[in-house]
Amino acid sequence: MSSWRDDADQQTQDDLDDLLDHSIRTAQQLLDAAGEFVPFGTGITMDGEPRLVGAEGDDHPDVETFYAACWQAVGAQADDLRAGAVVANVGDAEGDAIAVALEHRRGPAIEVLLPYTAQGKTNGKKPAQKHLYGDLVAGPGTPRVWGPGT
Repeated sequence: MSSWRDDADQQTQDDLDDLLDHSIRTAQQLLDAAGEFVPFGTGITMDGEPRLVGAEGDDHPDVETFYAACWQAVGAQADDLRAGAVVANVGDAEGDAIAVALEHRRGPAIEVLLPYTAQGKTNGKKPAQKHLYGDLVAGPGTPRVWGPGT
Protein backbone atom coordinates (compact mmCIF):
# COMPACT_ATOMS: atom_id res chain seq x y z
CA MET A 1 0.00 0.00 0.00
CA SER A 2 1.45 3.36 -0.98
CA SER A 3 1.72 6.27 1.41
CA TRP A 4 1.84 10.03 0.92
CA ARG A 5 5.45 9.73 2.11
CA ASP A 6 6.35 7.78 -1.05
CA ASP A 7 5.88 10.91 -3.17
CA ALA A 8 6.93 13.59 -0.66
CA ASP A 9 10.45 14.98 -0.26
CA GLN A 10 12.11 14.98 3.18
CA GLN A 11 11.32 18.66 3.87
CA THR A 12 7.59 18.09 3.24
CA GLN A 13 7.59 14.99 5.46
CA ASP A 14 9.38 16.86 8.25
CA ASP A 15 7.02 19.85 7.97
CA LEU A 16 3.90 17.68 8.21
CA ASP A 17 5.37 15.62 11.06
CA ASP A 18 6.26 18.80 12.99
CA LEU A 19 2.87 20.33 12.27
CA LEU A 20 1.03 17.21 13.42
CA ASP A 21 3.11 17.07 16.61
CA HIS A 22 2.48 20.78 17.36
CA SER A 23 -1.24 20.43 16.60
CA ILE A 24 -1.75 17.37 18.81
CA ARG A 25 0.28 18.76 21.71
CA THR A 26 -1.74 21.98 21.62
CA ALA A 27 -5.03 20.08 21.50
CA GLN A 28 -3.96 17.85 24.41
CA GLN A 29 -3.07 20.91 26.50
CA LEU A 30 -6.49 22.43 25.76
CA LEU A 31 -8.24 19.16 26.62
CA ASP A 32 -6.36 18.87 29.90
CA ALA A 33 -7.16 22.47 30.81
CA ALA A 34 -10.83 22.62 29.84
CA GLY A 35 -11.99 19.14 28.82
CA GLU A 36 -12.80 20.37 25.31
CA PHE A 37 -11.73 22.89 22.69
CA VAL A 38 -13.07 24.71 19.65
CA PRO A 39 -11.39 24.22 16.29
CA PHE A 40 -8.12 26.07 15.77
CA GLY A 41 -5.62 26.51 12.96
CA THR A 42 -1.89 25.91 13.01
CA GLY A 43 0.88 26.30 10.48
CA ILE A 44 4.57 25.91 9.77
CA THR A 45 6.09 29.23 8.70
CA MET A 46 8.53 29.62 5.83
CA ASP A 47 11.24 29.63 8.54
CA GLY A 48 10.04 26.23 9.80
CA GLU A 49 8.47 27.51 13.03
CA PRO A 50 5.06 26.36 14.29
CA ARG A 51 2.38 29.05 14.52
CA LEU A 52 -1.17 29.16 15.81
CA VAL A 53 -3.55 30.58 13.22
CA GLY A 54 -6.73 31.99 14.73
CA ALA A 55 -10.08 32.60 13.12
CA GLU A 56 -11.22 36.21 13.44
CA GLY A 57 -14.22 37.34 15.44
CA ASP A 58 -16.82 35.68 17.59
CA ASP A 59 -19.55 35.52 14.95
CA HIS A 60 -19.28 31.79 14.28
CA PRO A 61 -22.58 30.31 15.46
CA ASP A 62 -21.56 26.66 15.34
CA VAL A 63 -18.53 24.40 15.24
CA GLU A 64 -18.79 23.73 11.48
CA THR A 65 -18.80 27.44 10.70
CA PHE A 66 -15.88 28.00 13.06
CA TYR A 67 -14.00 25.10 11.43
CA ALA A 68 -14.48 26.70 8.00
CA ALA A 69 -13.34 30.07 9.42
CA CYS A 70 -10.14 28.41 10.67
CA TRP A 71 -9.42 27.14 7.13
CA GLN A 72 -10.07 30.65 5.80
CA ALA A 73 -7.54 31.99 8.32
CA VAL A 74 -4.94 29.43 7.21
CA GLY A 75 -5.66 30.34 3.59
CA ALA A 76 -5.25 34.04 4.36
CA GLN A 77 -1.73 33.31 5.63
CA ALA A 78 -0.86 30.81 2.87
CA ASP A 79 1.90 33.00 1.41
CA ASP A 80 3.70 32.90 4.78
CA LEU A 81 3.23 29.17 5.45
CA ARG A 82 4.81 25.98 4.15
CA ALA A 83 2.00 23.90 5.66
CA GLY A 84 -1.26 24.42 7.49
CA ALA A 85 -3.74 22.45 9.56
CA VAL A 86 -7.05 22.76 11.33
CA VAL A 87 -7.65 20.82 14.52
CA ALA A 88 -11.06 19.84 15.89
CA ASN A 89 -12.46 17.90 18.80
CA VAL A 90 -14.79 15.29 17.30
CA GLY A 91 -16.95 12.58 18.75
CA ASP A 92 -19.69 10.12 18.03
CA ALA A 93 -21.23 7.03 19.58
CA GLU A 94 -17.91 5.20 19.19
CA GLY A 95 -15.90 7.78 21.14
CA ASP A 96 -14.00 11.05 21.01
CA ALA A 97 -10.93 12.02 19.00
CA ILE A 98 -8.64 14.86 18.12
CA ALA A 99 -9.00 15.35 14.35
CA VAL A 100 -6.17 17.06 12.47
CA ALA A 101 -6.53 17.93 8.77
CA LEU A 102 -3.11 18.87 7.35
CA GLU A 103 -2.03 20.24 4.02
CA HIS A 104 1.38 21.14 2.57
CA ARG A 105 1.98 23.68 -0.15
CA ARG A 106 3.87 20.95 -2.09
CA GLY A 107 0.76 18.81 -2.36
CA PRO A 108 0.11 16.25 0.36
CA ALA A 109 -3.13 16.56 2.31
CA ILE A 110 -3.77 14.08 5.11
CA GLU A 111 -6.29 13.63 7.90
CA VAL A 112 -5.32 12.14 11.24
CA LEU A 113 -7.45 11.03 14.17
CA LEU A 114 -6.17 10.49 17.70
CA PRO A 115 -8.88 8.72 19.73
CA TYR A 116 -9.08 9.50 23.43
CA THR A 117 -11.11 8.80 26.54
CA ALA A 118 -11.41 10.98 29.61
CA GLN A 119 -10.10 9.35 32.76
CA GLY A 120 -12.29 9.46 35.83
CA LYS A 121 -11.23 9.04 39.42
CA THR A 122 -10.22 5.57 40.52
CA ASN A 123 -10.72 4.76 44.20
CA GLY A 124 -11.31 8.46 44.81
CA LYS A 125 -7.93 9.46 43.32
CA LYS A 126 -7.21 11.52 40.25
CA PRO A 127 -5.30 9.67 37.51
CA ALA A 128 -1.80 10.75 36.52
CA GLN A 129 -3.17 12.04 33.21
CA LYS A 130 -6.63 13.35 32.44
CA HIS A 131 -6.99 11.57 29.08
CA LEU A 132 -5.98 8.21 27.73
CA TYR A 133 -4.97 8.29 24.05
CA GLY A 134 -5.27 5.55 21.46
CA ASP A 135 -3.32 4.99 18.26
CA LEU A 136 -3.14 7.54 15.45
CA VAL A 137 -5.25 6.71 12.41
CA ALA A 138 -4.31 8.48 9.16
CA GLY A 139 -5.81 8.69 5.72
CA PRO A 140 -5.92 10.89 2.65
CA GLY A 141 -7.10 14.43 3.19
CA THR A 142 -8.85 17.11 1.19
CA PRO A 143 -6.76 19.96 -0.26
CA ARG A 144 -8.29 23.26 0.90
CA VAL A 145 -5.54 25.85 0.53
CA TRP A 146 -2.84 24.81 -1.96
CA GLY A 147 -4.43 21.88 -3.75
CA PRO A 148 -5.83 21.66 -7.26
CA GLY A 149 -9.00 23.65 -7.72
CA THR A 150 -8.40 25.82 -4.66
